Amino acid sequence: MSEDAARIDGAEVGHVRSWAYFRQKRAKLCETCGINHRAAGGQLRRCLDCLRADVDAGRRERASRVARTDPRAAERSKACRTCKVVKPLIAFHRHARSKDGHCHHCVDCAKAHRRRAQRVSF
Repeated sequence: MSEDAARIDGAEVGHVRSWAYFRQKRAKLCETCGINHRAAGGQLRRCLDCLRADVDAGRRERASRVARTDPRAAERSKACRTCKVVKPLIAFHRHARSKDGHCHHCVDCAKAHRRRAQRVSF
């Protein structure tokens, strides 16, 4: 092999390796923000922060959609059976079998109950 052929072969190999290395490093970053590493060991395309932001945005959008379709939704309220505080229906989880379609405990009391139950089980 001549020197020119070896140099060309070496440059091509070096170029391919560096591009593959760059692609591999870039593939581990989030497609949305490009800063954080991907979630689930690189199996998902986005990082956990971007996934959580999308979930929160979806929740806000759904809540505003409900408020737009039912203008009286913000006016309706209900008393929580645990804390006895009157809160809007948005503060209660949906429950298809109840009369008003919402749980009888507010979201905050339900979270506290789950935390207490989880502590007891461990």
